[in-house]
Amino acid sequence: MARITENTLGRLSGKVGGLVFKQSEFGDYVSAMPSATQHKPSLAQRRQRNRMRLCMDFIKGVGHIIQHVYLPTASTRTRHNQLKSHLLKNAMQSTGKGLSLIYSQVMLSRGDLRPLMLKQLENLGAGEYGLKFDPQLNQAMTHADDQVFLVLYRPAQPQFHWSPLLGYRTAASIRFCTPKVWPSGEPLHAWVGFFNPTLSEASISTYLGEIVS
Repeated sequence: MARITENTLGRLSGKVGGLVFKQSEFGDYVSAMPSATQHKPSLAQRRQRNRMRLCMDFIKGVGHIIQHVYLPTASTRTRHNQLKSHLLKNAMQSTGKGLSLIYSQVMLSRGDLRPLMLKQLENLGAGEYGLKFDPQLNQAMTHADDQVFLVLYRPAQPQFHWSPLLGYRTAASIRFCTPKVWPSGEPLHAWVGFFNPTLSEASISTYLGEIVS
């Protein structure tokens, strides 16, 4: 790579022939275009690429959700990178049809609030569900104004649905409906949890299991 110190044409960026021009805060640089590798990826490399593709396909739809409820620890890694690391290490399995996510191990929120303790999930029909939980208000890291959130995932599309406020911890029960624009009868995956925007705190999400729209 070479640095361009004098240039009468202005700032340069892009490719010309076999050269690549790059801009940076330190000036313009030119380098040879890298040649495409002729080596076929190994089995381990193909598996890793498939794992990464599955992971990124899932993550790209949850950015607007995790910015609220996936609270990083002392780690300097971003929410996105922490979730990616969690999925790759804990939430993937090989099946006869290839790789798949272990949805019960997917953690869509993270924080120190006490998680939602599920008592009952009832299918009320027509895409409506009722959920009862133990508020645990006599335990540490619980607040009366902790909000109940819901995340629904439609793998057929794939699409996410985010409901940030279905009720409060004190209610001990909530109701929710699957999106009307989604076809009825499709399998969905559901997670709930608590977050408190005033205190900037959240709980680890609770997986409700597979439901139908």
